[in-house]
Amino acid sequence: MKKYVSLIAASMLLVACQTTAPVTDENPPRATTQKSAQQVSAYLAKEFCEQGYEIKTQSSKKLIATKVMDPKTEGQRYYADRSAGLPHHKLKVEFAKTKDGVEVIGWTGILMNPGTAKQHDFSVVSSADGQRLQGLLNKAAR
Repeated sequence: MKKYVSLIAASMLLVACQTTAPVTDENPPRATTQKSAQQVSAYLAKEFCEQGYEIKTQSSKKLIATKVMDPKTEGQRYYADRSAGLPHHKLKVEFAKTKDGVEVIGWTGILMNPGTAKQHDFSVVSSADGQRLQGLLNKAAR
């Protein structure tokens, strides 16, 4: 019996070590790669466009993409009801050269009141969108 308890405990410890920390504003999606910023930016831009995003800014330091949110979708109706104009889902990725390679740091949020004096972003990094962005950054870094 002791043997089985030890085996289960060891298995749980191993699984816990493989779990990634949740992304938050304080711990944003990030990855480090040996690829160039241009290679990662091109890959991410292609992925974003395939998901219906429009590239707003693309350089060796930054990539910004937006997509108009569909107000008919249940989760997005909440934002549409509170925005002058249709809100946009926004993805921002920044690239920084480090001693370990290129660090890729992501951010995801909602652009409210687009095109007005009250336009502002708010973060949804802590949501499932942040986790999805983390997965995409990991894939781009490989």
